[in-house]
Amino acid sequence: MEHAYPMLPIDYILDQLREARFISSLDLKDGYWQIPLDKASRQFTAFTVPGKGLFKWKVMPFGLHSASATFQRALDQVIGPEMMPHAFAYQDDIIVIGKTKEEHQRNLEEVFRRLKRANLRLNIEKCQFFQQELRYLGHLVTGEGICTDPEQVAVIAELQPPANVKELRQYLGVASWYRRFVPEFATLVQPLSALLRKKAKWEWSEEQQESFEAVKSRLVADPVLACPDFARKFVLQTDASDYGLGAILTQETERGERVISYASRTLNSAERNYSATEKECLAIVWAIRKLKPYLEGYRFKVITDHMALKWLNSIESPTGRVARWALELQQYDFEISYRKGQLNVVADALSRQPLAERCLRVEEEPADSPEETQCEWIAKVRDQIRREPEKFPDYVEETGRVYRHIPQRAGDEEVAAWKMCVPKGLRDRVLRENHDTPAAGHAGGRKTMARIAGRYYWRGMHRDVRSYVRKCEVCLRFKPNQRQAAGKMLTQVPEEPWATVCADFVGPLPRSKHGNAMLLVLVDRFSKWTELVPMRKATAEAQTKAVRERIVARFGVTNVIITDNGVQFTSRSFKKFLEQLGVRHQFTAPYTPQENPTERTNRTVKTMIAQFTEGDQRCWDEKWQELMLAFNSGVSQSTGYSPAFVVQGREPRLPKALYDEEALGTGQGTLPPDENATKMKELFELVRRNLERAAQDQARFYNLRRRAWKPKVGDIVWARQHHLSNAAEEFAAKLAPKYAGPYRIMDFVSPVICKLRGDDDRRTRTAHISDLKSQPMEETA
Repeated sequence: MEHAYPMLPIDYILDQLREARFISSLDLKDGYWQIPLDKASRQFTAFTVPGKGLFKWKVMPFGLHSASATFQRALDQVIGPEMMPHAFAYQDDIIVIGKTKEEHQRNLEEVFRRLKRANLRLNIEKCQFFQQELRYLGHLVTGEGICTDPEQVAVIAELQPPANVKELRQYLGVASWYRRFVPEFATLVQPLSALLRKKAKWEWSEEQQESFEAVKSRLVADPVLACPDFARKFVLQTDASDYGLGAILTQETERGERVISYASRTLNSAERNYSATEKECLAIVWAIRKLKPYLEGYRFKVITDHMALKWLNSIESPTGRVARWALELQQYDFEISYRKGQLNVVADALSRQPLAERCLRVEEEPADSPEETQCEWIAKVRDQIRREPEKFPDYVEETGRVYRHIPQRAGDEEVAAWKMCVPKGLRDRVLRENHDTPAAGHAGGRKTMARIAGRYYWRGMHRDVRSYVRKCEVCLRFKPNQRQAAGKMLTQVPEEPWATVCADFVGPLPRSKHGNAMLLVLVDRFSKWTELVPMRKATAEAQTKAVRERIVARFGVTNVIITDNGVQFTSRSFKKFLEQLGVRHQFTAPYTPQENPTERTNRTVKTMIAQFTEGDQRCWDEKWQELMLAFNSGVSQSTGYSPAFVVQGREPRLPKALYDEEALGTGQGTLPPDENATKMKELFELVRRNLERAAQDQARFYNLRRRAWKPKVGDIVWARQHHLSNAAEEFAAKLAPKYAGPYRIMDFVSPVICKLRGDDDRRTRTAHISDLKSQPMEETA
């Protein structure tokens, strides 16, 4: 028979993907949600559906994007029922699948034709083709099964306990979206649901906190639901408790028993008055209704720990709801298997204590350990299970320790359900052995939490593990920062030429025939005029001479000079030379070349030199004068003019130019001094505007990869280290710590450059805030 699919799109996809090998996700452009009006009617839009003819839809004032149901209905008719086994849509997302590559390609082509006829277009940047897995509606769907989206579940795991009813409703709404992955979900959240009742007093107690943490731990465990195989028999396991119903749908495969779906719900006030037999029978009837799309038309097996169906069939004259249940179950083909309660661990309220294991408690209570005696929580739990064990079936005391039953699945395998309750005195040891040891490998917070949750439990465990991993000094030193770099671009536009000069060295280069091995580059930030000075050695005396001859003697004294922290620029002689001229020396932060505009010029200069020295690199300094002319006569993208025109007010003549041979003069007449001064003043104002516009554009693109974070004076931070490998000393930079610290921020040189000092250091170091990461703060309980 033709299979009836569930209404939820994710269930429909799950059924289809059991044999699909290729998946494509198509995303419609938002602008095309508003389908254009038909010119004839001005009220209806028309599009052709293959095999169905012309369809007309009444158009809303702002398009179909404001009418989800209408838009969904339109897309369903565009795709058509004949394509439903191979393509289906949910709002603007269209999923196309195929068993083979050829079949998948044919399905895609057919969907493209239908969308084109309906005048709908795709957003290619958001489309994915020929995928093996798919993130869809908060789930990760693959050929192996369906599991929770790790990114979405991580958000749930970081949630703090709700402070009021509104926040509790939000939390239950988000967690309920993944209730299919949590066995006995309704039973698990019953303490939380009790707070939502009418006139219920808000009181967040230990019971609510444990329920809150238990749901998060189940979701963090990465549960996986298998894809159903309708050629195999389904097994339905049901159970009922005093306040909830639970069911598990499984199948036996070559890899053992695999879970298809979990289902659960709470009992209403009337149903709680049912007898135990009626509750068990209700669990079976409700589970078959809930999982009807999988069971209808197939023979399946029902496993229960109660003779509910036998009781239902033995009534001579059933009436009321019992008669309705009996009549409803007659349409299904199934067999009944009875399983004792202590053996029905999966479907039986998994949070309960099995009777067989309860007998493990010794009659004579063992002596309490010193750690547990000092822990109020452990002492309270032990006292409760000793006085009223029937009210606390989830806890058991054995060999002097307290254990709690928290069911957990890792893939297809069941892991230990009984967790040791850890007192305060032993929690640091548990954290160290599951994070610091070589066997734990200093894993991240999520992996450490999963490792600990497999064997241990205590209140606030997630908070303690997260805080411990975040404050681990070894992790802070060696692990890179995964967040975007801090520090957005600061734009400073000089007011006139030669107000700010940037300097840097290029080299060492191959020793030339003239004996030069270094190249000093001097750049004016306003005009972009560049001076190239070849040198034998990069010494303070040589660079002082170059600045005096190339800048001071030609253009006058500058206000600011920007350099890196090289020994030539930090030398006493160069500092004294700048002090005599009255020039302010500004240093860039270590390992932040983006602060020195000369770095961009260096790249262009090196490229130009390489293009003319391809045959012999020892002649790199033979044409530096012509290359400097080429650079200064080229139009700058930032200013809109060439550096020579901004500085000299004219364009320089180039060697052997055809224009100069054919034309008379340069075509530029000489202006009187007054007009020339006015022209240069207007030019400077125009250049300033162009520089400001260019700086804004550069900052916009630069800031896309940066975050607005700035520490404060006195904050504790860790600074990135820049190691160099040394084969002679058998030192590899890849294995060295990536961060050093902790340091305290002493002062800020600029909004993005700060001075740091360690607690045992006398000297301060300078660092850009992009090289810093903050010290994790203490978390309050």
